[in-house]
Amino acid sequence: MTKGLPYRRNTRIRTIRKKWSGRGRKPGWVDALIEQGKSLEDFRIEDISQ
Repeated sequence: MTKGLPYRRNTRIRTIRKKWSGRGRKPGWVDALIEQGKSLEDFRIEDISQ
């Protein structure tokens, strides 16, 4: 039996800018930035379809 390819992490995920729609539960990185003094308005995604 042959082994498959070794597991590789998706390193591209780190380059994606983190955005939060404001809906649902806050992700951990949002909580961490709020504790550092950031405002919730900084995380709001604007509707650009207008």
